[in-house]
Amino acid sequence: MRQYKVICHMVTSLDGKIDGNYLETPSASYFGQEWENIHHKYNSNAWICGRVSFEENVTYGN
Repeated sequence: MRQYKVICHMVTSLDGKIDGNYLETPSASYFGQEWENIHHKYNSNAWICGRVSFEENVTYGN
């Protein structure tokens, strides 16, 4: 049986809240690009996020 690996790379604000503009800071931009580099390096074919984050960032709350 083939074994699969799950690697979690997570980003959160210092206060643990998911709202606010912390993803718009210069350091968040740097780490966001690093996340993309890792994603491509491992040739990942999936990603996952929570329902609230997904709704807010993909449907723009609609």
